Order: sequence, then C-alpha cells, then structure tokens
Amino acid sequence: MHVSGLGGAAAAAGKLPDVLSATFPETFPTLSAARRVIRKDLVLVDGAIGNGNTQVVPGQLLQQLQPVAKKGPRVTSLEVAYEDEYLAVVHKPWGVKMYGGDPRRTVTGALRAGALQPSPSPDALPEPKPVHRLDAAVGGLLVVAKTAAAATALSTEFEERRVHKVYHALLSGRLEPHTAAVDAARLQAWQQRGPGSSSSDITDDDDDEPGNSTSDTEEQEPLQQQLCLEDLLQLQLRGQAPFTVTAADLGDASLEAPAAATAAAGTTDPASNGTTSSSSSSNSGSLTSLTPGVYVVDLPLEGRPCYTLLQVLGYSRCPRFGGWMTTVALSPVTGRKHQLRQHMAALGYPIVGDGKYALSKEEHIGNQGIYLESLEVWFTHPATQQFLHTSIREPQRFSTLREQQNNRWKKLQAIAEREQQQEGAEGTALE
Repeated sequence: MHVSGLGGAAAAAGKLPDVLSATFPETFPTLSAARRVIRKDLVLVDGAIGNGNTQVVPGQLLQQLQPVAKKGPRVTSLEVAYEDEYLAVVHKPWGVKMYGGDPRRTVTGALRAGALQPSPSPDALPEPKPVHRLDAAVGGLLVVAKTAAAATALSTEFEERRVHKVYHALLSGRLEPHTAAVDAARLQAWQQRGPGSSSSDITDDDDDEPGNSTSDTEEQEPLQQQLCLEDLLQLQLRGQAPFTVTAADLGDASLEAPAAATAAAGTTDPASNGTTSSSSSSNSGSLTSLTPGVYVVDLPLEGRPCYTLLQVLGYSRCPRFGGWMTTVALSPVTGRKHQLRQHMAALGYPIVGDGKYALSKEEHIGNQGIYLESLEVWFTHPATQQFLHTSIREPQRFSTLREQQNNRWKKLQAIAEREQQQEGAEGTALE
C-alpha cells in the first residue's frame, strides 16, 4: 500500500469516523463511507493505522492509504455445466471478478472471447449475458442468457425469487443446530470494530460494479420482492427436498456424518406441512427446525426479513476453531447482500476464509479464498418451461482443506499423547 493524495490536518475532535467525515466531507459525505475505509485499515492518524474508536484531536495528520489492487487469475475458459441455444450454466472460479478491469481476468471477458457456442436463434444476444452475480471471492454456478427472450425470462425468475440455489460452505467450529442460537449482536460487534478487512477477498466487498440489476445472495443489489416464510416453503420445496447431497455423497473419509436427524428435534405442527416448531432464538433472530435435519436461519438484514435454509453435512477435525470444522449446505430464500456470510457469523460459526464478518482473523486458513461455493441451481427453462436442475461436485479445495487440517490435528494429538506418556513415565521413575 502507499499513501494516496488525500491528507491533511484534522479539523475537529472526536472519534476517527466523525473527524474524517468532517475534515474531508467531499470524499466522505457520510459516516458509513468513512467507516468503510477505516475498517479496511486504510486511514493513518499521525502515521499509525486508526480504527473506529481512535480518538483524534485537531491538528493531527490524517492520511488515506491506497491499497494495491489484487489481481484475479486469468480466465482462459469457463467450465460449462449446461448449455443449449437459449442459455448456459457455467462454473465461475473463486477469485474471478464478474466485470471490470482486465477482461482476461473476468467472467464477461471469457464469455465475450467465445467460452460458449453461438446461438442460432433470431434474437441471439451479441454476447452471452449473466443474469445474476457472484462475489469475486465466491465460486460456483452462474446462469447466462444467450438470447434476448431468455435474458428477460431468467431475470424475472431471479427477481421473483423463483430460482432455487444450494451452496456448500466450511464453517469454523462444530455447529450443532439444536443447541445453536442466532445472535445479531455478533454482527453488531463486527460493525463496531475497527480493523478487519478480508485478506482473502480479491475485490472490495462494497464495490458495486456496474452490470446486471438482478439480485442474488452474494451480490450487491437488494431484493425487490418481499417474501414470508410460507412463500419459502412453496418456493423451495417443489415436490423435492431442499437439499439432495449427504455426507456419504462427498466421499471424504475425513468427514464425520452428523447424527441421524429425526422429528424429535421439535414438535410437529399439523398445519405446517410436516415442519417442526422447535427453535432457538436470541436478539431478534432464530434458528428453527423446518424438517428433520433442515433448519431455517431467520435474521433480518438491512431492516428487512431474511431467511436461509441450512443442513449440516458433516464434521471434520481441525487444530483451530475448537478442534472442528463443519461442512454445511445452505440455500438462500431472500437475497440480501452477503446474506449467507452474515447469517453464519450471527450463528457464531463464520465461514472459513471470511475475514470480513469473522470476529477474529483466526478464520483465515491458507490462501484459497472464502470456502463458499454455489453447487446447485433449479429454475424454469424459458423456452421449454421445464424445471431445469444443474449441479457440480464440491470443489477439490474443500476436501483438500479438510484432509490437511485433519492430518494436522492427528499429528498434534499424537505429540500431546507422547508428551503425556513421557510425563507419566518420569513421574513413575521419581516414585
């Protein structure tokens, strides 16, 4: 990083966000804008990095750091999970931006360069168009329109939340849903702390890049249509379970399957279509058992209702996070910004690699980005009107991390056991 052209003497006294906004009102017209750069450790007070609680007095030198842009990998091609003349579903690698900058490092650049077959339809678009977005740090399935009619129909499906998606994530710690509780105070603590920008994110999380206006879970645009929990059941459970993958399907020997879920998790409500009514709530949020093994995280974000479906797939050992990581399947019902990341943090089990919402930097492991990937998508095909389901396997980096951390945990356990045996032998010799 280097110091940008912005700098000057503090014009007021008080906490850094207030002083920064008062001193440079054109650059930071709101307190939110000031807090955003402060959280990224980009403001110096007399040469030292300041945080949201730093007290400033008039005359102190304020300077803004200019971060060195992180370049994503070059995209020579895109893995195609499904394609016909109307649309395609491609796999966006983690770390790759959707738009902007070097086109050789973006999804739209790869599409423009011929990643898909040309459409023979009369209303074929000049170039394929993504109809929703994924953060650069998040990988997974991306729906792309190849014709004008498909673009309109698919955009409407996303806007009306008629698209069902499933993500896999690795969480720090062992999440036991029947004892966990949602606590919005965990997010409030993140908002109030000073430093804490994510070193794993390739791009600025708050960068609202131009492009599609369609809302998605891990994108920037808010959901336009309000949904309630009853709508969720009709939308997500179209004659099928919301989740189709089990721990056995992953084929990972280091993964311990959760105990079999039963209706005992809650009392069945005859009027709720078989759902259960048990819940654990705290501070305006709740975790409710929907069906055996499937839970609903209910925590408003941006002042509006927000729901996420959650299923625990299994547990694996890790030297950190209290000795465990949890592999989960997540399905967003609403489309708030960073919804999945915020909901997991509010549960107290942040997604591994997510330095933005974690309460400490302990969640950083390796250099493989955030462990969140979109693996399944269901929607109505705009031409055939058939329900189309596309899926990909969990990425190799997930199983690699589980295996690496499991092996490290075993080694540390073996060392601890040897030390304990040695101490016991020495104690016996002294006797």
